[in-house]
Amino acid sequence: MALAGFPPACMQISEKVFCMNCHPSVGTGEITTICPKLCNSWYNACANEFFSSQGINVPPAPCYGDAVVCSQLSSFIANGRDMCKVFGYEVALDGTNKKDCYDGHANAATLAGAEAEVEEDDGSLLGEIIQMLTEQPTIPAAVVAVLIVLLLLAFGTHQKLE
Repeated sequence: MALAGFPPACMQISEKVFCMNCHPSVGTGEITTICPKLCNSWYNACANEFFSSQGINVPPAPCYGDAVVCSQLSSFIANGRDMCKVFGYEVALDGTNKKDCYDGHANAATLAGAEAEVEEDDGSLLGEIIQMLTEQPTIPAAVVAVLIVLLLLAFGTHQKLE
């Protein structure tokens, strides 16, 4: 989206939305919908940006230099709920508790599940790193979750090579 000249807010929220399928609670089926508030924030951040329609049942794409027909997103999508639906997401009902729908953030339960992959008292370097990360109140939960996943992948790969 950077090539299309999109503002940072639109790009950042787009990244959160597109990362929904990577969220552990979505992958396990515990969460199946996206929160309306996230859809509305996404729409508000991108509504004035130019997109090209790709056809029926195909989400619009950001307009780049080679696009022939472009329109402001707000000219063919009316609101956040419609935007999420057009991009293939099932939107939770208004008033749904945010822990029951994807809101763009990892929660403490997700982090606890990732930490459970390694015993706390196993004395391993990985266990110590995960414990240190989860005890840091100044590190955003999403950053901790990504770091834990990367560490698990790195240590898992390293152990397979030995």
